[in-house]
Amino acid sequence: MSLTRPWQRKAPQSGHSRTPTRWIQATPPAADALDLPLVGRLVWTELPVLAVIDLLITLGVAVVAVVAVTVAALAPLVAAVLIGPVWLGGTAICNRILGGDVVGPRDVFIEVGRRVATGTRIALLPGVVATLLIGSLTIRSSGDASRSWMTLPIALDALVLVAVVVGCVTVFPLAVLTGLSGRARWLAALALAGRHLTVSAGLLAIVVLLIVSMKLVGPFLVLVAAGPFCLLVTATVRSVLIGPGTDAIPHSQDR
Repeated sequence: MSLTRPWQRKAPQSGHSRTPTRWIQATPPAADALDLPLVGRLVWTELPVLAVIDLLITLGVAVVAVVAVTVAALAPLVAAVLIGPVWLGGTAICNRILGGDVVGPRDVFIEVGRRVATGTRIALLPGVVATLLIGSLTIRSSGDASRSWMTLPIALDALVLVAVVVGCVTVFPLAVLTGLSGRARWLAALALAGRHLTVSAGLLAIVVLLIVSMKLVGPFLVLVAAGPFCLLVTATVRSVLIGPGTDAIPHSQDR
């Protein structure tokens, strides 16, 4: 059975033509507008692939939760090592899906394996900042009045963490869509997210709502939404944040 994307259609055939049946590409969605119906259809058609992303994220979150209970300060670093590569690999898969490629669950493991180093390096920045913030809060809450000076470092850590989290919306897709690396990639991600702050805030609001929903329905909704949310973020960066010319951006190597 031939697999096609929602915007593909079968070429019409004439009764007298000997041309074999072929698949032709219809006009894809505009590059400068997010096609939510398309994203919704892809969530359904690519459900097995997105389920693998859900599974890997779930396993990583479970380990992070265990570490958080024992040594809370180390949890962000463990999350960077376990979840960073999975999110970057999932972003690469979602980008291929949005580009019209046919992928399978096995491709998720291949992409994650190829991007372990890059995903870890990207996720370590918010992980280190979060660890510093947790450490500062622990020192400040020790009850010693002479440590009131820690209020300023805590405020600075919190501001940096907020900025980095906003940048995380775009930095992972940029790692897949562009050849940028290191500091240049983070600066581009922060500039892109800041230029489209409303869109970035909307995506982060979805994360907040999913976390709040844990009090009502437990962690199930959060865990099954990881793959579809990764697809939504990737589609948003491709179509809304980057805009026209996305397909012309050179793909990066694993850096």
